[in-house]
Amino acid sequence: MAIFFDGQAIPGEHGPVLPEPPRHHATTRKYQAIHGESEIDGGRGGRPIRTHIWIHNNFANGAALIAYLRTLDRRVGDHGTLEVKRIGERGVPAVYTCVTFKGFFRDELGPLPDLTGHLDGAAGTFWIPGVLMFYQLKID
Repeated sequence: MAIFFDGQAIPGEHGPVLPEPPRHHATTRKYQAIHGESEIDGGRGGRPIRTHIWIHNNFANGAALIAYLRTLDRRVGDHGTLEVKRIGERGVPAVYTCVTFKGFFRDELGPLPDLTGHLDGAAGTFWIPGVLMFYQLKID
């Protein structure tokens, strides 16, 4: 699976993309002398979308990976389409429109060296685990 936001790939391996249920906006009130409560329905809103990811892309050193993370920081607040594309036979493709990028949250200190070469095919590259966060403003 590959993740694209606003047409740009976010490199690495990720877990399932998890959209939460749409938020239900309502005001609940209790009125005197009435059994139970009343609710003023404000309708359906947006929802958070997140995925765990191991960002890697043949980063030759930790500084190169940190520079890439800074580009992600500059994209916080950008709006676009989130696409999850299938690579080979794995995963379920999906398209989410009206999405805001909320950021990348690191799981650990890093960058971390890939000592075995498992991620990019060569030992000595760098990676970092974390969570990509998005918010879908409108659900079609």
